[in-house]
Amino acid sequence: MTAVLYLFCSILLPLILTLAVEIPVGCLLIKEKYRIPVLVCVNVLTNVPLNLALAFADGTAYTVLYVAGEAAVIAVETLLFRALLSLRFSRALKVSAILNLLSFCAGVLFYVIFYQII
Repeated sequence: MTAVLYLFCSILLPLILTLAVEIPVGCLLIKEKYRIPVLVCVNVLTNVPLNLALAFADGTAYTVLYVAGEAAVIAVETLLFRALLSLRFSRALKVSAILNLLSFCAGVLFYVIFYQII
């Protein structure tokens, strides 16, 4: 696999899929004025580093890193939503957990379908 294709599949594609899921749902869950730019920025800050780390992991390390990374993403996003959108901590945590669960499920579904095709 070429470096460009690997970068696209490992970093950009997961980010695009995540944004495609989390922005519309985030707009339903968050009513604050700057929700769209905050959702985009927060996802770029959390999704890209996680997927970059996952791109270099395999086997058990991948699974452990994925679970720990998703937990860290939820924690960081919760704090960022709280700070940037003035959401209560419990609300920010619920929003982050819901958005990440949905984008995780969308990612799994996408890759199951994608790998059935190729």
